[in-house]
Amino acid sequence: MRTRFAALAVVMLLALAVVAAQAPTAQAPAPQEQPVSCRNYPDMVWPSLRPRVDALRRLEREADDRLRGLDTRTYPFLAGEVRKAADLIADAKMLENEVAGAKPCRNAVPLVRAICRTAALAFAAAIDDEEKGEANKDNRKAYGESMTTCERLMGLGPLNMPWRAAD
Repeated sequence: MRTRFAALAVVMLLALAVVAAQAPTAQAPAPQEQPVSCRNYPDMVWPSLRPRVDALRRLEREADDRLRGLDTRTYPFLAGEVRKAADLIADAKMLENEVAGAKPCRNAVPLVRAICRTAALAFAAAIDDEEKGEANKDNRKAYGESMTTCERLMGLGPLNMPWRAAD
């Protein structure tokens, strides 16, 4: 009796292994392909976006040190690093997916990636203006406003830096 039961168990396990091997594996979609949820979208993107926003804030501190003469990195280098951070926050495909996912939502969904990327690009433009010696307050104002919104959506307190000064 035991041998029949053991043989039946082995056959069942082999059949289960064959079925499992032939079944398509379920893979999680890449982060950029996930649809936008209409509820709590900022909370959904927080885990993947927060480290990138933190990196942008660190670059802002380094640029502040450069303004004070404490950092020897050039403005073009810092602007390049900020542009790299902007690309990490969202590329064109991520932005398209975010906009397309937010369209069917009944209520307005904040496009977190777009807001944070806009902030990063405005910061890079402000750094470029500083390199040229132009005192363009529009880029700093745009950066300050969009970065404050980005930080609020990420649950961060805004920094008080001269790069965000509007006057």
